[in-house]
Amino acid sequence: MFQWNTIFTLILYFIYPLIKFSILAFYLRILGPSNKRYRISVWLLIAFNVAILVSTVAALLQMCNPPAGLFYPWIQATCNISDVVFVVQAALQVLTDFLCLLPPIPFVLSLNLSRSRKAGVLLPILIGFVYVVEIQSPIYILLTS
Repeated sequence: MFQWNTIFTLILYFIYPLIKFSILAFYLRILGPSNKRYRISVWLLIAFNVAILVSTVAALLQMCNPPAGLFYPWIQATCNISDVVFVVQAALQVLTDFLCLLPPIPFVLSLNLSRSRKAGVLLPILIGFVYVVEIQSPIYILLTS
């Protein structure tokens, strides 16, 4: 029998960046052609997400020697499971969530709209920020600890 908790953790580490990739690709599709600087910043966010994903999976797979000990409990493995990896990964996910909310804000502020309409357009972005800070991060830390 597999260690299902480890499998679910690995899947979770892949799902969060994929969601962010889809949001960033949407930004590139909608807002990217007009501004080279904007495209570069979104591509940097994508690269940062890939780096976090690769480093976290590598750290998780290096916790046991041999790495198969993470998945198969009957294999004799020495595991050094550290909560530091999970806490750092959770903090980086919250940081990238926040950074993914920032790119559309300058475009919204530069629109030729009244202040109340700009506020109405920015409201979903601010609700997303509240989700990241207040709801997602404590749940994520509880699930991965």
